[in-house]
Amino acid sequence: MPTKLAQSILLMGLFYASSIAIAKQAAVPQESGNAAAQQVPSSPSAGKALIYVYRPGNGTGAANHPLVFVNDLFWASLHNSEYVSHEVPAGTVVFSYLPKGTVTLTVFQIAGNLTKKPIEVLRTEVEAGKTYYFRWSYATWGSHFLKLEDEATGVKEMKKVHPAKE
Repeated sequence: MPTKLAQSILLMGLFYASSIAIAKQAAVPQESGNAAAQQVPSSPSAGKALIYVYRPGNGTGAANHPLVFVNDLFWASLHNSEYVSHEVPAGTVVFSYLPKGTVTLTVFQIAGNLTKKPIEVLRTEVEAGKTYYFRWSYATWGSHFLKLEDEATGVKEMKKVHPAKE
């Protein structure tokens, strides 16, 4: 049976390792020469709306990265300082997610996520020919928020994030 000291050292090591993972996740790569990663298309295709879902870097919820779905289609695992974009047909757009953490505690959590239905976070209407910016954020108690931002705010905040890897 481990001693209290051994348990404390183990817990501190786990905390340290997860802190490093969170810090690496929150860092935004400096790709100033990569114009493609920072360039925002000027307009969507005919009959479609262009949607950006972005997540500014923030310590709150940094260990979480939701699996983002739009109209029941998986878009990305959205980490700190990342965005995802796609064109969608005009009409109703439903945003949903499955929660996912950086540190998975048990095999049961992994299996549980495979059988869960995504949780709806926002339902809205979009018009063809328009571009929309949605900001993903967390509250300190773990709630997910998705907010439609005006174009000026969205474009400004998008300059601080990079494309999602997944």
